[in-house]
Amino acid sequence: MRLDKLLGGAGLTRAQARRAVADGRVRVEARVARDPGMRVDGLRVELDAQPVEAPGELYWMLHKPAGVLSAVSDAREQTAFSLLPQRAQLRRPSPVGRLDKDVTGLLLFTTDGELLHRLISPRCAVEKVYRARVEGTPGQQAVRALSEGVALSDFTARPARLEVLGENSVRLTITEGRYHEVKRLLAAVIVYMAFSLMMAVLWSLLQSPDLAITEAAVGAGITSILFFLTLKKIHALKGTRDE
Repeated sequence: MRLDKLLGGAGLTRAQARRAVADGRVRVEARVARDPGMRVDGLRVELDAQPVEAPGELYWMLHKPAGVLSAVSDAREQTAFSLLPQRAQLRRPSPVGRLDKDVTGLLLFTTDGELLHRLISPRCAVEKVYRARVEGTPGQQAVRALSEGVALSDFTARPARLEVLGENSVRLTITEGRYHEVKRLLAAVIVYMAFSLMMAVLWSLLQSPDLAITEAAVGAGITSILFFLTLKKIHALKGTRDE
């Protein structure tokens, strides 16, 4: 772990962490630190003569509203990252995948690189479930086409599962996440109404007893529900033991 990231876990912003290092307030193994980017894994770190402990990994689930970017920062647009509480922002978690600006749904933020890779890597085939409104009711031909893999202009999509929920409503499950893939797949087999797409990645999480609601974050007149994953669910996702 980088020294400035460790200090961020102690409540300092990145700028404050660099200033603390520059001012000689930080020691690593009893020596004054000079490089805020140095690796400090397993080393004793002190800030103002007080030990700094490595924080645990951070996991936040955010319901992203429409009109918000799935980015960490943007000079002109509001981002999903800005809807996280300040204490979470200080840890600089990364979004797991991205949702288009007009898309609403579950977006996971984490500092756990192993889990992030496991969830977004096509080789792990983690299911991502989307709900969308479409024009008319898709028939079996559309269901079959998606189950066999649709050939798009630049790649052939992996087999996907399409479920008809009712008139003008479908649920699509995919195991990869290429650029605009859901919109392109639906447009290839049925008439798709993009403005009403709703996304729920890892659908099972929303129905899981290992999910807990913690608080609501309100920004720019938009209410976004924040969740956290319990340790048991995190181990299940990573395929590790809950010890």
